[in-house]
Amino acid sequence: MRREGRVESRQRFKYKSGQPLGESRTPDYLFLDESGRSDLRFPGAYFVIGGVAMAETDISAYQERADALKMDFFGQSDMTFHEPQMRNHEGWYGLGGREERQRELCEALDELVAKSSCTVFGVAVRKDIFREFVGVNRQELCTSKWRDRQER
Repeated sequence: MRREGRVESRQRFKYKSGQPLGESRTPDYLFLDESGRSDLRFPGAYFVIGGVAMAETDISAYQERADALKMDFFGQSDMTFHEPQMRNHEGWYGLGGREERQRELCEALDELVAKSSCTVFGVAVRKDIFREFVGVNRQELCTSKWRDRQER
């Protein structure tokens, strides 16, 4: 898998047909998260969407490893990983200011990701270029499309 920002050839993912159910392929799930505000009226130069695609058969193994990591570091598994707090060692992720334990958590998270069978991607949208491209803000664009459908 390439990680230099190149777009992979579609040939890599070709199957017999365009019908995954007909081929009895294992379903994939796509998990998305956004960063920044997509509304063009709000400050911020970028809007970013990150995603992880994972086969149905790999999800439970990931969840088990992630829950074990949470139990080891936090004593409970009913919590959500949240990147900004993790990166800044805030809240739960501060681990009482113990730098060695924080480093161990970072290493454990790196290992969790490295051992996960998934495809990761990200998209960054430059708001100024997007605004210029569409010529209107997103709300106006959605409203006009809705009006067009109502008039038909």
